[in-house]
Amino acid sequence: MTSETEEASSETQQRRPEVITLQIGGFGLHTGNRFWSDLLFDHNLDVNGQNLTKDSEEEEEEEEEDEVQGCPNVFFDESYCDVFVPRTLLIDTSPLITDWVQQSKYSDIFRSDRVLAGNCPTGNNYATGYNLAENKEFPEQIIQGLRATVQECDSLETFQIFHSTSGGTGSGTTSFIVEHIKDTFENAKIACFSLVPDKVPDSTIAPINTMLSIGSLHQQIDLGFILTNDAMRNFRKRLNLKTFCYDNMNYCLAKTISTLTSNMRFKTGEIVGYSRISAEIVQDGMPYLCLGFSPFCDKKNATLRQFTLRNCIADLYKPFTQFCSSKSRSIVEHAASIVFRGELKYPELCHEFERWDKNSNNGPKFNRLLSTCTKPTRGIVFSAATATLTSVVGDVLAKRVQEFNKYKEKKIFYHLFENNGITGDEIQENVAAIEQLVTNYGSYISDSKESYSLSSF
Repeated sequence: MTSETEEASSETQQRRPEVITLQIGGFGLHTGNRFWSDLLFDHNLDVNGQNLTKDSEEEEEEEEEDEVQGCPNVFFDESYCDVFVPRTLLIDTSPLITDWVQQSKYSDIFRSDRVLAGNCPTGNNYATGYNLAENKEFPEQIIQGLRATVQECDSLETFQIFHSTSGGTGSGTTSFIVEHIKDTFENAKIACFSLVPDKVPDSTIAPINTMLSIGSLHQQIDLGFILTNDAMRNFRKRLNLKTFCYDNMNYCLAKTISTLTSNMRFKTGEIVGYSRISAEIVQDGMPYLCLGFSPFCDKKNATLRQFTLRNCIADLYKPFTQFCSSKSRSIVEHAASIVFRGELKYPELCHEFERWDKNSNNGPKFNRLLSTCTKPTRGIVFSAATATLTSVVGDVLAKRVQEFNKYKEKKIFYHLFENNGITGDEIQENVAAIEQLVTNYGSYISDSKESYSLSSF
């Protein structure tokens, strides 16, 4: 009886959370493609999802191979013949980019019935993307795809979503999907990686799409990350690149997300996943965090790849390592989850942070939830990803409200939304919700003078 109990306890401890990834619109599909490339490498899988070490015949190497491969089942489904298939849905209202994915070198790894392309272009309009009125079959295809993917899970924890708020699909269709998830799979967490637009010309409706998207999502998601192109353009200066390249942006972003989730996927003791970050870092009414990574290095540039742990920690405190930026001189960071990858032990990490905190010139202390993964990021000795509750998020959203106010005064393009079922009053309600969100970040973080302890291990 005791052995059965111990076995059951062991299985429970080894059980890892399962994540379903939704790649929505152009940004979601491109970013997701790079993300899967990193995960294939991390788990020693080829472009067909097969284990590169499966032909090894030496039994003494089995345990070592398990350490190398980790637990791909967090993001992959294991099909027959030991083939790992990404647990993902690729969604776009136009087949243009889904066709590109299916022609890429990773095309064979995705299930064809989970690549969903409608024939209903949204015209970059949130209302069209949300209602999908021109193709009533497409929303049903999405719902069926979600249901089938969930049924294949044993311990679903989180829906991970990549999308942009500027286009019609990334904004409107994402809101439609999130509402369905919240109503149907209420026990699952939702984590969004949201790219918000920079300053845009008056000829586009991206600011209105962003107001509607963020205004809707922030009330329904459990965890979100604000990403901005202007912050990513700063990476170009950091990497000494002559031009801004979206491939480099996706490379850096995928490295960051794979590092943030590495603790979930490898044998590192206690798990710090999306659920725990949501519980210990996110505060009521402020689901969005700032994503960061150290060290930044271009895929063709090896000059930053020999970082020490101390270099890595120092970099985390610098603005150029963050995926959203602010020109404010009074940035306040309240709490952060930090995942380190590399051959180090947790006590060593704690000791290095103690040394850092003793130096008052390194800035104010803030609460940290630390975790480690002993498997390094590809090509980098030490790396770290951060998810930070910071006033920068409020600054970024405040700028987007200012951009929208130009449209509010002229009511430019309102008719494009009203013709598709979204009134001016609904737009204003979402703007008011974001203004309250900005207020929440400013007041809570500045008023939190007493620190609270975060558990660590």
